[in-house]
Amino acid sequence: MITRDEYLKALDTVEAYHKQLNLSNVRQLREQLSPDLDRNDFIEYVGGSDSKYLTEGNKYRLTCKPYRNRVCIINDGGKRMNTNVRYFKGA
Repeated sequence: MITRDEYLKALDTVEAYHKQLNLSNVRQLREQLSPDLDRNDFIEYVGGSDSKYLTEGNKYRLTCKPYRNRVCIINDGGKRMNTNVRYFKGA
């Protein structure tokens, strides 16, 4: 049988987990890129990706207009890279 104290402790753990999930979703709720961005415009990387070719705070040049939830940029290695919009904000 579970005691009331054990139940309340477990409930606190579950509530903390739910708060953590809500905070991790904030990154996906960032403002979307402006629809008027076009080729050769710059966008700023805000972090979140595991790529070693992106530096947080740097601005990257678009190689084409953003589409759906993807952007194509020139990364730190000088190569064209297709990545998710959620890692960037308009510069």
